[in-house]
Amino acid sequence: MRATCLPPKFGRGVVPVASRPVLGHQPQKSAPRLAATGVVMPISDYILRSFRLNDPTDRGPVIDAVRAAGFSIENIQEDMRHPQKWGLILKPNRRLSELFRLDREVLLWCSTYPRFQARDIDDMKVVLSRMGVRLSRSFAILVSRYDPHTRSRVEAESSLDTTIVHCSFDELSAKRPGDEPALQRILLDRLYVRDLYDLPSAAIKAADFFGRRDTIDDIADELITGQSQVGVFGLRKIGKTSLTNRVTESVAQSGRCIVAKIDLQWTTSIDPRPEYTLWALGEALYASGRVARSTKGLKLFGQYATATDAISAGLSVWEAFAHDLTAIIHASSRRVVIAVDEIERLFELPDKSSFVRLWRVLRGLDQQFPGRLKYLISGTSPECAESATISGLDNPLYRYLSIRYLGPLDPRDAQDLLVNLGSPIGLRWTNEGLSYALEQTGGHPALLRTLGSLVHSSLLPRHEAVDVVRNHAVLAARSMVSAHSAVLAQVTASLEDQYPDEFVMLKMLAEGQVYNFRMLASEYVDEMSHLIGYGLLPDGDRSEALSIGLLQSYLQARQDRPQEGPGTPVLRVGDHVGGRVIVARIRSGGFADVLVAQDEKGEKVAVKAFRAARLSALEREVEYLQSLSHPGIVRFIEATQAPGGVPCIVMEYLEGSTLADMCNATLSPDTASFLSIASRLLDALSYMHPSASGAAALMENSELTPGGFEDWERLRYGVVHRDIKPENIIIADRGPVLIDFNISVRAADPVQTISSTPGYLPPDFNGISWTPDVDIFQLGVTLAQLAAGARFDGENLKDLLTLAGGRHGDVVGSWLRTLVADSDRPTASDAKVGLPRTGN
Repeated sequence: MRATCLPPKFGRGVVPVASRPVLGHQPQKSAPRLAATGVVMPISDYILRSFRLNDPTDRGPVIDAVRAAGFSIENIQEDMRHPQKWGLILKPNRRLSELFRLDREVLLWCSTYPRFQARDIDDMKVVLSRMGVRLSRSFAILVSRYDPHTRSRVEAESSLDTTIVHCSFDELSAKRPGDEPALQRILLDRLYVRDLYDLPSAAIKAADFFGRRDTIDDIADELITGQSQVGVFGLRKIGKTSLTNRVTESVAQSGRCIVAKIDLQWTTSIDPRPEYTLWALGEALYASGRVARSTKGLKLFGQYATATDAISAGLSVWEAFAHDLTAIIHASSRRVVIAVDEIERLFELPDKSSFVRLWRVLRGLDQQFPGRLKYLISGTSPECAESATISGLDNPLYRYLSIRYLGPLDPRDAQDLLVNLGSPIGLRWTNEGLSYALEQTGGHPALLRTLGSLVHSSLLPRHEAVDVVRNHAVLAARSMVSAHSAVLAQVTASLEDQYPDEFVMLKMLAEGQVYNFRMLASEYVDEMSHLIGYGLLPDGDRSEALSIGLLQSYLQARQDRPQEGPGTPVLRVGDHVGGRVIVARIRSGGFADVLVAQDEKGEKVAVKAFRAARLSALEREVEYLQSLSHPGIVRFIEATQAPGGVPCIVMEYLEGSTLADMCNATLSPDTASFLSIASRLLDALSYMHPSASGAAALMENSELTPGGFEDWERLRYGVVHRDIKPENIIIADRGPVLIDFNISVRAADPVQTISSTPGYLPPDFNGISWTPDVDIFQLGVTLAQLAAGARFDGENLKDLLTLAGGRHGDVVGSWLRTLVADSDRPTASDAKVGLPRTGN
């Protein structure tokens, strides 16, 4: 018998059958109906039997496996239009709840399609969203006919903020003598290997954020009702961006403020001019919510695709910004709160006058509208607000901010981080293990996560919960100092690179030079206040050691490392980088060497070691490149330091020849192969470049969340490669892959750069603003060489285009000319749409 499909429909046609009457059966009083609130009572055995009989081949084994594992079935999700897919809502027994730290029910979704369907993930997302807090977000189960390995994990995880435990019907039905139930075994195998400690970017979800509740409430209250402008400063990786996300979310939820957030890492990397920053601030305000977007008469905000377009139209960005912000303030009674992250990206510019001019405008607007405009500024050092003058000019930020330091987590919050993230993956921290972990990390959240991650990996594989004792934590700490020191390097990078006085004092104390440290502490009062504020000195100027044991050991380990002389390789075979050993050298260059490293499991990575670079800038560059996940883009793993303090980037290792090897008469591809390569490269650029339509779609929301702002910034500004050429494209097994993003120069001077390859910059490039147009032109020059079967010498571009047209047809030649036009070049998406199907 088949359950009758009755309204209301659930999500996209998915109907909860728990409350439906069955043909030929009168509903009993105990058979509940789906209430308007969405609360669903357990299904009756009769309905479950009817559901099972509809398709006993697939449904019977799943129901048996679920019950054998210790779950009860509370609800059934069925789409009568698509019987190939259905779901069960599972309630764990006490043992399962303790084993996987579950306090809610779990979604199990079944798909009988022969191949992966993106709709499977969409349907799971609908059910999770529809049932709200009833369902666990820790994990959901997907059972399919197709091999789980054929599903794109990246695609699934990016669209569904829940771990997917994916297995086949055969796996679910498999039985082994004396073994635990199949579903329980699958969950243990898949869930205990998760590394919940690994959080490569700032926390967006509340579940990833620990502690600092009082700090969040205090700052939020100040922004909503107070009079002070707020500056939050602290070490790298201490959680400033995560805190800013939580504060802005709290302020936005109050309904009393218009909230906009901007990350200067994005904007200054594209264009360091203050006009561009003002334009970007305006775009963030315009994107923030409907109040700003509905304001009439805006001249700048939301009106121009780029700041250059506004300037080219004869608009004064300074005047237009003041006009539009004034209009928004008049249009609403709400306060306008602007959060500015990575403030040092503006302050480190060679021309400090632009910093002064920008903050004169922003402070002047605050004075013009007292109490209506609030700023939340975050960065590493408060130096930008402590100096009365900058380059001989009065500093608008001097004594303007209420400065707060963000130190490590307190002991209770630090313990919560280790325990709450470890429990769902089978790690039970003992008091001895916790005590040692807190002693060595000092409560620094990134160090806590790294240590927890190393403990987790050292105890794999495991099929039951394991007690984490002191020795486990000791071995992880030892590994952090000797091999996995990337986070330790990043913690001190900005001090070492940009605030040398603080770093010298820190290093002195770490190396046991207590007397010299105290002598300097008495003279450098401001620098001492920074170190105390960072939470690095447990007893102020009377401290005899650092409050973070791992950091002290790391600085001590650097003391005796040999420094390379000029002209020598920055790294040699046998050196260690991030827990891996260098096994080969690929090439040497003016800025950096590229090498191959291998870990203890034999897995290889590529390492780019820089001769002259600032790790703090390098780490910021890699931080947002790590978010790129596309087959046509090399995967960035981390920024770290090697022996001698050599800054490095660790990337995936790709085998294959470069596109340069194909730019000759012998190996130049035929037309079909050429068009395939061009299409794949354009697809990669479309992924990484700005997406106006994607950013606009996010603005359909009435208010942007912190996660929404992060997505909006990525879509609005994107990433520009800056150095596309045949040598920087590898033909790997998966197709052409972009490598070697032009951060060689950016790592040393991260804002104002030029390409190191002559002839690859478009004629309309202004030397400042790095837009996607640069990549399109460079790709055009690169593809012209591939199509012509000849190399570019800096002056023969017209010859290459003629040869390309002769080899592949006029249509291909004309299309290539659009990429290298003097102006009005297409976007990557448009260029792919216009890509010829043949050369004729």
